[in-house]
Amino acid sequence: MWSNTLIALLGAAAVVSVAGLTVNKVKKGPFDPEVTAANETAAPKVYAYDPAPVFYSVFMGEYSGRHQARLWMSSLRKVGKWKGTIMMTTDKGECLANVLGEDLLGGKMEYSDDDVTIYPGTGPTGRVHIVHGKSKHAGGGLMGKEFKRQKQLVWNHTDEAQFNHEVSSVVYTDEDIVFGKDLTDAMKDIRETEKHHYTLSLFQDQGHSSGELHTGIVVSYPTNRSKACLAGWMKTLKHYVPLGMRPKGPKSFSREISNATEAATLETPEWKGFDNPKFDLLKTTANASATMEGIDQQSLGVTYKCNRHINSLEPKFLKMPDKSSCEDGVGAEFVHFTNTYRAKGIPKPTQEKYFYDHLGLSRSLDVFGTTQC
Repeated sequence: MWSNTLIALLGAAAVVSVAGLTVNKVKKGPFDPEVTAANETAAPKVYAYDPAPVFYSVFMGEYSGRHQARLWMSSLRKVGKWKGTIMMTTDKGECLANVLGEDLLGGKMEYSDDDVTIYPGTGPTGRVHIVHGKSKHAGGGLMGKEFKRQKQLVWNHTDEAQFNHEVSSVVYTDEDIVFGKDLTDAMKDIRETEKHHYTLSLFQDQGHSSGELHTGIVVSYPTNRSKACLAGWMKTLKHYVPLGMRPKGPKSFSREISNATEAATLETPEWKGFDNPKFDLLKTTANASATMEGIDQQSLGVTYKCNRHINSLEPKFLKMPDKSSCEDGVGAEFVHFTNTYRAKGIPKPTQEKYFYDHLGLSRSLDVFGTTQC
């Protein structure tokens, strides 16, 4: 028979053990699934909607106030017919929201916290999530590296974005991409790539960089392989110095090469070379731009965690425009105007003719304008 003293001691111990537990409150987002206390720590999330891709772009620093964001989103929605989820990263969220306006955002803000602000978009499966990116340096970082690395942080941002569906892939595009055709066929191909074990899916570049990796559109996946690739690419980019910007002299040259190689091979490489013979790794590494314009291409080319199992997207979905193609209204699903190169050779009236007359976008977008904020 248990003594009253022993029962009292056991009861006290039970109270102490319960009182000693530390309960960490996890911030609950507006679209997080409900879980019970019994399975709160073990059960995976159960989403209200099916897994789906997300379109993603970055508008940091001065790009937050450029009306190019209107062009990107308007062409995605109205020409590309994309009704799904959109994610954007910026360090000036209020500014970017003012530039886009309620028409493109789908209405007034639905939710906001330290990480993300969410707008209605096209409805429950097509919201706009503006993630609050953080830039360490004014202007987006050293020579734009801070800006460029946001594409490699994509899965960090998806964790903060509080989507109401699982993300099957992320289609990152540069801010100077214009969507020139209905994306249905292109997205059908991209959804097919989700069934494989690719690190990334990219286009081959065209024009003066023909045959190289085109990093203006990057499809990544919620897999360890894809995330390891992006992490390795980010490390390489951090240390990489473009060919034409390295200090003169063999010692300096070797030191810079060593830094990039060291960053890319911190772990034993699992893959070497490309599965797809369309890509030319040596050409990407040796012939990419000697300035920052090609640094993401160059750094990706020497990131061994990536450069096997990179998939080549169908070339017909990408167009590098020129004056003639804009005048004639020739485009593709993804049209890359490249702020730093190609757009400079196409007169603004010619570009406007393509945007407003051929694509049918509204002139009220004022695509070359800027909002001070």
